Order: sequence, then C-alpha cells, then structure tokens
Amino acid sequence: MKEQEKAFKRIKITVNGEPVGSELFIDQETYVPVARQYVMTLESARTERAETSAL
Repeated sequence: MKEQEKAFKRIKITVNGEPVGSELFIDQETYVPVARQYVMTLESARTERAETSAL
C-alpha cells in the first residue's frame, strides 16, 4: 500500500464540503492523470502477492 501511495496522489474535489464527482489519481512524478482501473489493478495484484507470501 505504501508503494501505491508513493506512486500516485489521490485528489478529491469538494464544493462547500460536499464531494463533486469521484476521486482523481495523478502520478506523483509527472502529475499526469492515471486511470482508476490501472490503480485498482495494481492494488489488487499487490494484495494477492501479500496474501500468497503470507502462506
């Protein structure tokens, strides 16, 4: 999880404290928007590796 946090920045836009739309992920180095599916795929792959290494 810490690797994901280092790689991507999560931005949530709010108006008067209420969220507008969904979260936006950007690359920490280039500030290019990253597709949510890519981030979720990385997180699920990392979780699966952690579970199999714990066995």
